[in-house]
Amino acid sequence: LDDAGVCSAAELVLLRVAPTPFRVGLSHLVGTTIGESERAAVAESLAGIDPEDDIEVSGSYRRRVAVTLALRALDDAHEEASATA
Repeated sequence: LDDAGVCSAAELVLLRVAPTPFRVGLSHLVGTTIGESERAAVAESLAGIDPEDDIEVSGSYRRRVAVTLALRALDDAHEEASATA
């Protein structure tokens, strides 16, 4: 975040939802103050991932967890950036 609380850069990579690390496109966050509509856009961008089932867990479970953890990571990063801005 810049001094005005506007996002200047954002990156997120998820593991175990695809055969290789999955980079989540967050360019839509740059230039925003990251509110509820931006969080919803992040969740929506993850709706299209299609993890495979395996012996440990189903793909649908991985998708739900990916969305939850991505939003938590976004919230944590935003909180940390806000504290240092």
